[in-house]
Amino acid sequence: MYDYFSRHGISRKEDIFNIEFEMHRKHLKSFSIDSVEDLLSHAEKLFKESMDVIRLVDLSTISEKSINSMNRYKADIHPLWKYISDSYKLNDFLAVNMPLTKLKRKKYLYTVEEAIKEHVDLAKRAYLHDVVIDEQFYCEVLLACEKVCWFDTQGLYSENKGLANDSAVVKL
Repeated sequence: MYDYFSRHGISRKEDIFNIEFEMHRKHLKSFSIDSVEDLLSHAEKLFKESMDVIRLVDLSTISEKSINSMNRYKADIHPLWKYISDSYKLNDFLAVNMPLTKLKRKKYLYTVEEAIKEHVDLAKRAYLHDVVIDEQFYCEVLLACEKVCWFDTQGLYSENKGLANDSAVVKL
């Protein structure tokens, strides 16, 4: 761990004030965690599991020969790491009383250039899978869009469908 710290510019003399573990959905699913409620109910166990998988070891508990070989895993867990692992309680985290403020959504404008780029990417994928993209293909796309109330049957934007006036218009 000390090697990792020094390679990444972290001084051993500075306090470590934060430990984070990144867990992707696939990893969480391996523990049958499918919802936020599942995650919160298993948070302490997940933290403990992560602390066991990624360990800070006490190199003074093994020989110099073991340190320089692949036997470093035999070292005892550092007492501080054990303390952190044993002390974590979800209630301590949930008890933080911070104000809840809503972030303003960044305004995003979808441009014709972005639409063209997406269609080029889709055309490449279609070509790789022998899918023909022609006028008939776009007619089918237009009919599918009609089912979700985006366009009328002539391929014109329909104002009574609830889209903003600056929405893209498709005409074939």
